[in-house]
Amino acid sequence: MTVSFDDKWERLLKELYKGQVIKNWGKGHGFTGNTFKIIDITEDVVICQPPKAINLQVVPKDNFRKVWEIWPKYLSGDYPRYQIRDEITRFSSYIISIFHLLD
Repeated sequence: MTVSFDDKWERLLKELYKGQVIKNWGKGHGFTGNTFKIIDITEDVVICQPPKAINLQVVPKDNFRKVWEIWPKYLSGDYPRYQIRDEITRFSSYIISIFHLLD
């Protein structure tokens, strides 16, 4: 049975918390050694703070939805990470790492 995006988003809202540190992960290389911190979570965005970035990264819910639509293809290797970054969202590192954490 496939999990709907709405169910996944509800789980994200329940399980992520302010101050949580998340390890960056990607299908190709696994954990990268980098991390980012969850600063805030609302019904519409997840705000992340990467250690080396000057500005907070405000990741819209809709970007999560778009990545969720191709998530099985990404996990199977049929949708490369660079394509997600270039065609769907510049926030792919945060979204992929969060989805992996919730899987």
